[in-house]
Amino acid sequence: MEESRLLGSLRALLEVGREINALKPLDSLLDLIVTKADELFNESYSSIILYDPEKEMWVKGVSSDANHRFDIHKFVRKRGASYTIVNTRKPLIVENTDESPFGHHPFLEMGKIRSFIGVPIIHNDKVKGVLYVYSRQPRSFSEEDVEILKIFAEYAALALYNNELFEELRKRQIKDIVTGLYNYFYVRSILERESMRGRKENSVSVLLIDINGMKKINKKYGFEFGDALLRRFGELLLERLEPVHIPARYTADEFMVVLMGENEKGAFKKAEEIIEYISDWPLKVEGKNITLALNIGVAELLEGMSYNDLMNHVEEALFEAKNRGKNKIVSYSDIE
Repeated sequence: MEESRLLGSLRALLEVGREINALKPLDSLLDLIVTKADELFNESYSSIILYDPEKEMWVKGVSSDANHRFDIHKFVRKRGASYTIVNTRKPLIVENTDESPFGHHPFLEMGKIRSFIGVPIIHNDKVKGVLYVYSRQPRSFSEEDVEILKIFAEYAALALYNNELFEELRKRQIKDIVTGLYNYFYVRSILERESMRGRKENSVSVLLIDINGMKKINKKYGFEFGDALLRRFGELLLERLEPVHIPARYTADEFMVVLMGENEKGAFKKAEEIIEYISDWPLKVEGKNITLALNIGVAELLEGMSYNDLMNHVEEALFEAKNRGKNKIVSYSDIE
């Protein structure tokens, strides 16, 4: 490689490294990686395809080719170049697609590609994807180009790892670490936003669910068992909810569900479903059968009501439900 080109490549890699290792949403990061690969090699276009080694499947792909921006992972074939690179963990250079078993592929033919390089993206000894650079001319790439793309792929691997950490941190900010449900702060932000909207066509109601006897369970079996029980309860709760419903852990043994599009009457019916579903049979947790009893308070976010007003109403409804006995439900509007 000429010295001037080598120096130019090194400068470009330094610039690329600074940019792609800044925290960005995954789609933006992948788009930036292929854009910078195009700039670095000045060839036809580039692509990146992410691979999940645990599930052994291709999960996401982005290309700088306008015809296949976000669906390139759908073109992966079992005996094609991408699987070969993942399985061998080695770069692949195709000098002429007309003379290679990897050249007869619909994606390459549609793009009129005549040569390409593919390198594995490896982090923590796991192949996380494949990075490609393509050319419409045969024999466009040298062994030096392969080495440059390998270095670039190392930057990409680090950037993807940083993105995973960023996503994990973001989840921890809105998710409860024990149950995996949303946390109180997240649902509060939603309800505060909803309280500022008109309620004429946007019904929102809240369930506040108390699990009876958690203190006794923790004392008898220990807090680790108690956490496992809460996780199982969260799983069962999700089974009775719709995608538009938002479940969260409210306090140690209380859960909240935000029911988007439901008035108080509809929310009461959902509360009945939850109690019937969970109290019908014992929960098997760590080899022990535990029968849970619940109480649920129900309240609707009405026109002009603040978040604090709503929470006062649903907490008062729950308090009344607990006074009436186990597995009781009370709507705020029914309190005399």
